[in-house]
Amino acid sequence: MKPMTRLCGSIAAGSVNKSNWRRLRKFSTAGAFEEALCLKSGVGSMPPVSWNGGCLCGSCRYTVNGKPSHVGYCHCSMCRRATGGPFAVLVRVESQIVEWSRVPASYRSSPIAMRGFCPTCGTPLYLQYDDDSRIRLLVGTVDQPDNFVPQSHYGVEGRLKWIDCNAGLPVEETTETW
Repeated sequence: MKPMTRLCGSIAAGSVNKSNWRRLRKFSTAGAFEEALCLKSGVGSMPPVSWNGGCLCGSCRYTVNGKPSHVGYCHCSMCRRATGGPFAVLVRVESQIVEWSRVPASYRSSPIAMRGFCPTCGTPLYLQYDDDSRIRLLVGTVDQPDNFVPQSHYGVEGRLKWIDCNAGLPVEETTETW
C-alpha cells in the first residue's frame, strides 16, 4: 500500500521549516502505512503559562495567565461567518484567567452564545457559551499562534469540501441546537 503523508499542525507543506519538524511513521487502524511531519518537542507543542494577544488596532489586548484546556478547529457555519474564514481555530481557557486591557464589545450571535470583538477595529476576539465559564479565544488574535496546535475538529458537518487540514485528528459533529 502506498504511504500517505500529512502534516501535524496548521501550516502548509511548502512552508515547513525542516529543523522544527520530525517524521512520524505509524500504521493506521486500517493497516495502511502513514507518515506525518510533526512539530519537534518544544515547538508549538507546549503553550507558555502566560501569553498575550489582541486585536488588529491594539486597543483590545489580553493576557492569559494559564494554559488552555483545548485548541481546536470549528467548521460550523456560525464560526465561519463570525470570522470571515473557512473555519475558526479556538483556544479554550477559563474566563477568569484572562485579563483585558479594554473590555471587548460583545453581541449575542445565537440563543446560546455571545461573541466578543474590538469596538474600534471590529476584530473578532472570542466566543462564550451561556452555560460555560470558559471562553474560546480566536487563535489569530494570539501573539504567538504557533504555540497553539489544534487537537480536534468540531462542527464537521459544516466543513467545506476543499478543506484538508489535520485530517487525522478526532472529529465531532455540532451538538448545540436552538
